[in-house]
Amino acid sequence: MAQTLYGQGTLRFTDDEIASMRRDIWEEISSLLISSKSASKNAEQNQVFWLLGGDTPTEADAVCFGFIVAALTSTACPKAQKVVKSLPVLVEYARRIHDRFFPEYMLWE
Repeated sequence: MAQTLYGQGTLRFTDDEIASMRRDIWEEISSLLISSKSASKNAEQNQVFWLLGGDTPTEADAVCFGFIVAALTSTACPKAQKVVKSLPVLVEYARRIHDRFFPEYMLWE
């Protein structure tokens, strides 16, 4: 497995490069959510706002929500958890989806 990852280039990144890419990715998602939230009528009413800015969720919302919640709940990667928690719109987006669609599940706090 390590040889395959090295051959693909994944294991060739330094820890600093990985940290920078992790931060950049989450910041880009955060920026997209900020734009979607500001354009959404739903956000003003404390309802869910969607990643791509529409009135209904898309597959992108399912994926994004899953990754955010995984980062918030998993102890396997505390660095990702720290980055996600540092970007409030990510947590707000996931919380609104959780509260609307999955209220019976325990929140990640």
